This record gives sequence, structure tokens and C-alpha cells, in this order.
Amino acid sequence: MEKPLIRTELYNLLTGLFLVVAAIIDLSRGDISMALSWGIFGAMYLVMDDYSYNEGKQKTLLEKSTHLSRVLFGPIGALLSFVLVIYYVLSM
Repeated sequence: MEKPLIRTELYNLLTGLFLVVAAIIDLSRGDISMALSWGIFGAMYLVMDDYSYNEGKQKTLLEKSTHLSRVLFGPIGALLSFVLVIYYVLSM
């Protein structure tokens, strides 16, 4: 089987980072709820596919960096989700 040109982890990493950038742009425009939504969505992409990570096996730089992004953005996604709910509750 032929090795793919770009691995799925890289697609998820790039998509997540672009969505987080979109969140920052929306935040700079003052659209807080949309910024939080894009941030949560971006964090979801950045934590995808981490279920098979094996600490003992030798990993490539891509696998190490995507694992790091998953570890960092898991809590960020949860925090942004919490902030979004609080924002909606307070704006009722």
C-alpha cells in the first residue's frame, strides 16, 4: 500500500490551527459567541485521534507535536465550552 502524501494527523493539526485563528479573528471583531464556537471546534480537531497514542513506542516529530497539541487543546476546548455556556446564560 502506498504511503499517503499528507497524514491525517497533519490535516487535523492544520484544520484545528486554522479554526483557532478564525476564532481569534472573530474575537478581534467583537463577536464573542462565534469566537468561542470556532475555538471549541478548532480544539476538537486538535484533540482528534489521540486514543491510540503509545508512550513506549518511538514516535515521529509529527506524532509528538500532534500529541502535544491534543494535550494542550483538550482542556482549552473544555474551558471554551464552559465560557460559551456562561456567556449564553448571562446574555439571556
